[in-house]
Amino acid sequence: SEEDYAPLRAAAAAGRAEFAQAFLGALADPVKRRLASVLLYRTLGPTLPHDASAAAVLWMAAHECARKNPAGVEKAGYGTGLEAGERLFEAIIHGSHGVEITHDDYDASWQRLPHDRINLDVPDLLAAVAALRDRVAPQQDPDWPFVLSAGERRAFTANTIMRDPSWRRRDPDGRLRISVTDATRLGVTTGDQVRLTTRRGSAEVFVDVTESMRSGHISLPNGLGLTVQERTGVAPNELTAAEDRDEWVGTPWHKHVPARLERLKSEA
Repeated sequence: SEEDYAPLRAAAAAGRAEFAQAFLGALADPVKRRLASVLLYRTLGPTLPHDASAAAVLWMAAHECARKNPAGVEKAGYGTGLEAGERLFEAIIHGSHGVEITHDDYDASWQRLPHDRINLDVPDLLAAVAALRDRVAPQQDPDWPFVLSAGERRAFTANTIMRDPSWRRRDPDGRLRISVTDATRLGVTTGDQVRLTTRRGSAEVFVDVTESMRSGHISLPNGLGLTVQERTGVAPNELTAAEDRDEWVGTPWHKHVPARLERLKSEA
């Protein structure tokens, strides 16, 4: 409420030292402590230069950094005590580029580990690595001669948000990129349509023939968003089978989807 903001705003107007004292007093209230970022945004935020209200939360982060790592902050040139936190915050606010927050010795990183050592002895993983030498190399399936990389990031990727398709100034159709060699073999050129089929489903897509692709490798962009009336392009997730996934973490192999292509006959 305004009653909560008023004393902090008055303190911020008086100066950063006065604000620090008032803010620390406010944090004694458990409810206000949970809303610390909101309090900073509403009270300290409007006093910051360059319309940087959203950066007010970094004030507390700078002081926490100076409190928890005083040696590193001092070596970075910000001094000691409360003034170190203020100088660090000022450097972040007024810097035109990244700033050095702390300057630490290499060994300091190891001191931050919660344990004396990193445990790399994971029996299941080591057994899997040892078995790699005996694993049979996968053979290409003639029914699926292509490898589809689904989800390529392009200049005008829009995912599945509501987006006016005119926003995309390039690649408005989300074309399937294919190598020159494969395009010649299939008898297609840029702008032609093909039917792309995977174990999960199929879709009709426009082709973009490019020398940047290797033979046997094809690629679709990472979604093209939704319009008010219809979806444009192809949703790669609809072509990706959940069964084909990493054996450890269960993530589908979006970048290695077995596929085939079929040239569509022209209606002319």
